[in-house]
Amino acid sequence: MRTVRTLAAVTAATLAPIAVASSAVAGDQPSHRAPTGVGIAVADRTISPGDSDTVLGRLHLGGKGRQPGLPGHHVVLLAKAPGAATWNKVADGTTKRHGYVFFTVTPASTTRYEVAFPRTPRLRASHSRPITIFVGQPSDVTASATSSSINPGETDTINAVLTSNGTPLQGQTLVLRARPNGHRRGHQVATATTDSNGAAAFPVSPARTTHYRVVFRGANGDNPAVSNPVRVIVRRPTSLSIREKSLSNGNTVVSGVLLAPRHPLAHRLVSLMAAPAGTATWTTVDTKRTGQHGYVRFVVDPTSSTDYKLVFAQTAWFQACESGVVTVTTA
Repeated sequence: MRTVRTLAAVTAATLAPIAVASSAVAGDQPSHRAPTGVGIAVADRTISPGDSDTVLGRLHLGGKGRQPGLPGHHVVLLAKAPGAATWNKVADGTTKRHGYVFFTVTPASTTRYEVAFPRTPRLRASHSRPITIFVGQPSDVTASATSSSINPGETDTINAVLTSNGTPLQGQTLVLRARPNGHRRGHQVATATTDSNGAAAFPVSPARTTHYRVVFRGANGDNPAVSNPVRVIVRRPTSLSIREKSLSNGNTVVSGVLLAPRHPLAHRLVSLMAAPAGTATWTTVDTKRTGQHGYVRFVVDPTSSTDYKLVFAQTAWFQACESGVVTVTTA
């Protein structure tokens, strides 16, 4: 059975990010009363049957931004089962320091909760948005990618496994959500049904590096669950230039600049490859890292006419590329 977090572990920082609904409770709201708002959060969104949970509320002055809390005021906890038409009062409480109030609940089934503040001679009534505590068997979704990096246009697979208390859940719908790099929110891109092993696969072909999560929305007494994040890197294209320059001492410099696609790539390994002029028998001569501006330089002194090219090997973030060919002749 899951251990529920204690009240001491739930701090103001836990509640602060929670969105607040500030709306008037039915009844007269005279203009001389100050507006209020109520925030709400729960310690655990999903619990097992028989477990307890903590509902947190915060009564504060109304208005935009974070407003001062209102301690020492009476509030009530309202509850409603899914499908029910009315809300029922299940507990009373008094706000503490900074306007916080805590309720311990042990719902027998999935239940929605609100924290409501009745009006006073100086303050308007308000209530929080509803929040749901799911009651059922604990579920777990794990996700992984077949390949952590792909080239543009290639396809990868997000693999997921759904279990409840370690037992695979068959025939359940999983939802794949994607958040491309640079986006703040994800969106649904596919659904799949689990097989007898609780497994499902999602083919993906992202245009840019993307973060994925697999979501189980709950069914048949099993709680909702969200997988670990999975990142699929889409490699960026690269290019390598090459040139050769004779030195006064008879040696030759073969150099180039590595770009991705127009920005220099610093501190990357680039190999110099050589082949007898006019042949295709390439061998690696040397390997060096590019400098701050993507520049790399090799000094060569062949004994016969030789072809040279520069090669950048594929990495997790960048595609492979190679330069053109230069020929260094000997007298």
